[in-house]
Amino acid sequence: MEIDQACPQCGAPVVLTETDRLLTCPFCKVRLYMSPPDIFRYLIPPAPGNAFNPELVYAPYRRFRGMVFDLRVPNENERVLDLNFLALPSGIFPDTLGLRPQTLRLRPAAFQEEDRCLTPTVDLSDFPARPATPQPPFPGPPRIPPSRTAFVGEVRSLIYAPFYYARGQWHDAVLDRPLASTSGPDPVQEFVWDLKKTWDLHFIPTLCPDCGWDLAAVNESCLLFCPQCRSGWEPCGQGLRRFPFFRQSGGGEDQACFSLPFWYFQLPYDPPDYFRLPVSKLFALPAGQAPPWDPIPTKSSFLVPAFKISPRIFLRLGRAATLTPFPETDLEPGLPAAYHPVTLPAEEALGFIEVLQASLDQETVVLAGSRPRIDSRDWEKKLVFIPFLETPYELIQPRSRFGISKNALNLGRFI
Repeated sequence: MEIDQACPQCGAPVVLTETDRLLTCPFCKVRLYMSPPDIFRYLIPPAPGNAFNPELVYAPYRRFRGMVFDLRVPNENERVLDLNFLALPSGIFPDTLGLRPQTLRLRPAAFQEEDRCLTPTVDLSDFPARPATPQPPFPGPPRIPPSRTAFVGEVRSLIYAPFYYARGQWHDAVLDRPLASTSGPDPVQEFVWDLKKTWDLHFIPTLCPDCGWDLAAVNESCLLFCPQCRSGWEPCGQGLRRFPFFRQSGGGEDQACFSLPFWYFQLPYDPPDYFRLPVSKLFALPAGQAPPWDPIPTKSSFLVPAFKISPRIFLRLGRAATLTPFPETDLEPGLPAAYHPVTLPAEEALGFIEVLQASLDQETVVLAGSRPRIDSRDWEKKLVFIPFLETPYELIQPRSRFGISKNALNLGRFI
């Protein structure tokens, strides 16, 4: 998906992709980090003949591209999902934009006072629960209940599509033809209009606030590091704030020449135990005998990759890092000499903890209601760089002996 963005310094046109967070102008050479107030919002431009149509109505569509995990079988049903869907309950507009976001150039959403745009009311978590469209005659996979699905995505945005009402029908303002599924009276008075029509996109200079050096980052980075004073910075509102990070020492790091970033989530307290039983023991019980539930300590720390990669490797890497003994005494402040950029925000990685827990409980039965509920705000986070030994074709972690292909790491940027 490509976006036409004007350079805020010289006004020159710059073409970005939906995962880009850095704007580099090819004319004035300015380099800025783009920080939205909540999520990125884009607009599909109407056809030239409808650009000044006063009857235009902009309907919101939610866009998601990332990883989806089925919590019932997290080691089998992981996949990459790329979808967009109508973000309001309506029988007028199409349920999806189809391939239109990938084939048309979008623009940042900035409406005038007279423009009419609708309020999005359907979130991503509501998507599986929406009324299903008629299914094809051939059998397909069952719809996953929303409570058993975890989304870990790097792209969450809103896309506004233009429509207008004329001659008793709703029309697509891009193709300038009527919608096939709508006719009858104009129901405009039933819509909920969005009164906020401007969402300021903040452009932050990528200069170190401490020493003024150029910060190191790739287009998809969510954290920036200074190669001069070795500091880390996190975009916050209209500026940057210092972000602490650590690197792991010990375990052969002297031979390692490349480090991968991980989010280290830890609870500041010891949660209560829960009870589970292996499936093999459950089926071996005599009829009528109560299962002997085994008390299991609730895990209070997890390591989640802070970069994008295929879902299967993402899950395996998170499991291996979480199960490997990780003493906090091995952590020391500092930036490694060579490292992979941080491209997955901590807020997205936090949703993966439930997937890891379900994966660790695979092939067991958990006593209903015994697992404690932990508020996401209770987790303390820190960024940790873990050293890997570099070979010609893969990276190997010396402690867990887990290997990851360099090609898989490079291809992860296109997920």
